[in-house]
Amino acid sequence: MNITLAGYGKMGRMTEAEAIEKGHCIGYIIDKGNIQDMQKVNAENTDAVIEFTEPATAYNNVKFFLEKGLAVVSGTTGWDVPADEFQRICRQTGAAFLWSSNFNIGTHLFFMLNRIMAARSGDLRYKVNICETHHIHKKDKPSGTAVTLAQTIIDAHPGYKKWELAEPGEREGVIPIQSVREGEVTGIHQCIWKSETDTIELKHTAHNRKGFAAGAVMAAEFLQGKSGVYHMNDLLNEIIRL
Repeated sequence: MNITLAGYGKMGRMTEAEAIEKGHCIGYIIDKGNIQDMQKVNAENTDAVIEFTEPATAYNNVKFFLEKGLAVVSGTTGWDVPADEFQRICRQTGAAFLWSSNFNIGTHLFFMLNRIMAARSGDLRYKVNICETHHIHKKDKPSGTAVTLAQTIIDAHPGYKKWELAEPGEREGVIPIQSVREGEVTGIHQCIWKSETDTIELKHTAHNRKGFAAGAVMAAEFLQGKSGVYHMNDLLNEIIRL
């Protein structure tokens, strides 16, 4: 594939290395200093765009590339993804789009385990708290992964209706998410399921960003020849049985 990178921070550089290692070519690297080069990107020179930018610019970036009929993978967190609007654009242009708060395959197995726990725990009277820890440079709070995790639980558990950024505790129908920023922690997410009789702790620790980059490149490969809006579960269904 010929890949355009939109955003060249830590994740952009890691994705570049992963893509090259897998035999792909990097055509354009778009960053703050050469935004005008976006105009050069088209279906003739780009098979996929992988976007890791900032919440304030992600919407315009993604929309621009989708309107050109390109396959776009976005990992920017902290913005509201207008899935219906992007679906309409994809139908009009033949583009394909996949957004995820976290491309690490292990993280999605972690989501799966918590989804199972949520679906089974209501009658057993377990209450859940989420805690996420990241490096001090991370701008959004809570992390996009923690929000996705909370929404996964809400969708499967009839007792939860929303999440809040808050210290651990019990509030009816609310999942509290605690956010910690310290050092250079890549990412730790914990789900603590507690009842009167015991506690079950599910934890995912990312040791580095390589897993995120590998998943983003896999997502770009997955979108080839497709159109429409996709999710990581669609990708996972091709490689593992959920």
